[in-house]
Amino acid sequence: MKGHKPGEIGPKRASVPRVRKNAVSRYQRSVIPEDGIDELRRRIGDPFEPIDFRQLIEQARQQNPTDVDKQFEHIVQEITTRQLNELLSAMRIKRDDPIDFRIAFETLAMALLGVGQVVWRPPAAQQHGWTLANYATLYSLVEGLKKWQGLSKRAAIEKIASDPQVRSWFPYRPQQRTQISARSGRIDALWQALMRAKQRKSEIRSLLRSKKPLEDVFGRTLGRWEARLVELDIKHLAPTIGKKR
Repeated sequence: MKGHKPGEIGPKRASVPRVRKNAVSRYQRSVIPEDGIDELRRRIGDPFEPIDFRQLIEQARQQNPTDVDKQFEHIVQEITTRQLNELLSAMRIKRDDPIDFRIAFETLAMALLGVGQVVWRPPAAQQHGWTLANYATLYSLVEGLKKWQGLSKRAAIEKIASDPQVRSWFPYRPQQRTQISARSGRIDALWQALMRAKQRKSEIRSLLRSKKPLEDVFGRTLGRWEARLVELDIKHLAPTIGKKR
């Protein structure tokens, strides 16, 4: 490295294989840390390359033949200090600040050991009969598609019915009438459920207020993390509804 004398050993970084982006589950997303765990690890950098014991002893002999042990320990301490300074600099942390040093420890623990990580996953599929929560979810999703994609209620229902993952959130029993296709049956069932949801609008809005949901649709300010959860849920649904997977 630059600034090192000939024969000196510097705080080299060992290159390690990067995790493929597509190796991460597409249905999981980092919430804390906000930039994602991969970005946090990139900022920290690769692990330092182990220092060869034999090389250090040889360097110590050359620098202080009369007290090799003392010089060896001095070299190790010097390299350790440089490595710590390089690491803290990469994390934008000042070495002389005890509070920031704690942050450095927490950052390393989060990046390398999974401490404090929070991830978002899609809501679990609903398999039982229609509940008020099911009606509220359908109502919210239709309102969101109307607002963000300019769809009519009927078009929103058709998009929901065409997406295998999203429609699995809602209970459905296939129609007994053979002349009705499975898709048409789902659309009719969801449309009827939406009509029932409209009849229970006051109950639904009361439930949604208690759960602090969609800010723009229901006119109430969300907290930062509540809004983030709603945003991730809707982003997961709205852009992909109706597309082939």
